[in-house]
Amino acid sequence: TLQGGIHNPGINTQDGIVTTITFRVKETGTAPVRISDRSHVYRADGTGTDILTKTSNALYSLTLPPPLFYFETTASEVAPGSVINVKLLLDSSVKLNAYRVLVGYSPERLEVVRIDSNNSIIDVWRTQPSVSDPGHIEFIGGSITPFSGEGGEIATIVVKALGEGSAIFAIDEVEAYIADGKGTASENRSADTTLAINAGAPLLTLEETADTAPPQVTSIELIEDPFNPRQRLLSFSVQDAESGVKETSARYRTWIGWSEWEHVDNPPALPQSAWAVNFRVLDNNGNTTAVILYNWPALFKKLSVTLIILIVGMSLLYGVKKVRQKTRIA
Repeated sequence: TLQGGIHNPGINTQDGIVTTITFRVKETGTAPVRISDRSHVYRADGTGTDILTKTSNALYSLTLPPPLFYFETTASEVAPGSVINVKLLLDSSVKLNAYRVLVGYSPERLEVVRIDSNNSIIDVWRTQPSVSDPGHIEFIGGSITPFSGEGGEIATIVVKALGEGSAIFAIDEVEAYIADGKGTASENRSADTTLAINAGAPLLTLEETADTAPPQVTSIELIEDPFNPRQRLLSFSVQDAESGVKETSARYRTWIGWSEWEHVDNPPALPQSAWAVNFRVLDNNGNTTAVILYNWPALFKKLSVTLIILIVGMSLLYGVKKVRQKTRIA
C-alpha cells in the first residue's frame, strides 16, 4: 500500500514517478503487477475530487539466465615456455547433471601437458577428458549430485606456451541437461578467452608435488544391459586427487585365460558369459589401481557345465571299464 500527498499547489505532469519497487524473483514463470481497484488520485481543488479513471497493469515474464561456460587462466600474458592452468568453469542458476563440452585451443601455440579432473563437478565420466584431435578437448560426463551455483569446475587444463602470438581458448560445442528427470536440454552461454604469449612477459611455472598416491575406484559394478540381454555393462566411478585420471582399461575371463587389455569408456559392454573382470585405472603420473570383479552367476554356470562334463566323462570311463572286465571274464 502506498499513501502520500504533495503540498499545494500540487503537480501537473506526465510520466511522473510515484515510487520504485524492487522485487526478488523466487521462481520462473509469469508475474502480474496490478493497480488495485481501490486506488485513488485526488485533485488539489479543495474538495478531494477523485480523478483516477484509468490504470494500466503489467505482466512480467520471469526467466533465469542460461548456464555460462567460461575459462579462468593463471595469467593473461606469459612468456614462451610458461606452464599455466586454464580452468573450465560453469555458472548456473538451474540444477544440471549431464554435460558435453568441446573445447578448442590453438595447437600451434599451446601444448596440453595434462588434464586434471580431480576437483570436477562431474563424478561419472563417459570418457576421460583427452585431446580428441590437435586443437580440441572433449568433456563428457554427469554429476551424481546436480550442480547449480557459480564457479563449478569441470576440469583444469595444464598447458605449455610455445611460440609467440595470441592463443585462443574457445567453447566450440556445448550441451547441458537440467536435472528434472526428463533430460531437458538447457540453453547455454559461453565465453572464450585469449592468452597473449610474448618474450617480454613473465615466465611462469607450476609448483609440482610428488604424486605417489594411486587413483581411487570409488564405485564399480556389473549391471544388466536393458537393451541387450546377451551382455552386461561395467559401471564405474574413478578419481585421482593429485594429477587426475589419465586412462581406464579392462580385461575379462569367459573361461580360463584373460582377454587383452582394452581402453574402456564408461560403461563398457562385456559378454554375459564373462565371469571375472579386471579393471585398471592410470593417473597422469603413472600410478595405477586395479580391481577384480566377479560375475557370480556366470561363474556358477561355468562350474556347473564343467561339473556336468566331469560327471559324464567319469561315467563313460566307468562304463568302458565294466565292459572290459566282462570281456576278460568271457
